Amino acid sequence: MQTKTLISLLFLFALSWAQKNTLHFGVLFQPQTHWLLNSMDSDAGPILDYQSTWGYAGGLRLAYRFSDYVGVGIDAIYSSEGQKYKGKDEALGVVWNSRTRLTYLKLPLLLHFGSDPESPVQFSFFFGPQLGLLMGYKDQFESTITRTNFTTKVEASGKEGIMFDNPALPRKKTLNTEPYQKQTYAGVVGLGVAFRLTEGVLLSVHFRGDYTFNDVENKEASYQDAPNVNHEFWHQNPRYRHYHGNEERPATAALTGGVLVGLTYYVPLK
Repeated sequence: MQTKTLISLLFLFALSWAQKNTLHFGVLFQPQTHWLLNSMDSDAGPILDYQSTWGYAGGLRLAYRFSDYVGVGIDAIYSSEGQKYKGKDEALGVVWNSRTRLTYLKLPLLLHFGSDPESPVQFSFFFGPQLGLLMGYKDQFESTITRTNFTTKVEASGKEGIMFDNPALPRKKTLNTEPYQKQTYAGVVGLGVAFRLTEGVLLSVHFRGDYTFNDVENKEASYQDAPNVNHEFWHQNPRYRHYHGNEERPATAALTGGVLVGLTYYVPLK
């Protein structure tokens, strides 16, 4: 009896699968805010203040819904991120502004949940892991001596890094490796609604966030002033040296949040 019941349930499940499964193709766009979170930076006070940083993301979605309410999918998202800072050192008479720009290809693998697909307004939720591939970075630093109004600007990317002889005279050095990790590992969550525009077309709006689990900074980055004399980049970077000295720098996590808008076309699979 139990065997027959199990076989019947499996048959009904397979029939449901065959009738309900749909394939989704979509385009995505997201205005977003981004933060590089480091406890040392947060505790620095006015010598280094976080500033709101805005960017954008956009890409494609491919998802497979194997019932009315559950599906899986993968996104491919190009994301422009980073962090703005400003600081002031009263003793040195120097103020500075700085910005890190990071671009990633993000590949989240997501589990999707939704309400009745025949409803004109549908509840929608997704979560999953995400791999981030660093496409490039740019560090910009500007310092001004307040008593003379003398301003210095420096920009670096790739294996170039910004260091300094004094706060008003930052300079560039060639690094042994790029100062940001090539890969990041994050968790993603999204919550929102989908509007059924026509048969087979959905407009979705989600509050989406992701948070990295590994350090986005590459603490192995260094440069040489003389043969066999290495200097750690993150101790020489002008944003940080003023307040951490030789203290070990903790890990930096990336937090991104925004409103993800998607336009999706879906087709039934029989």
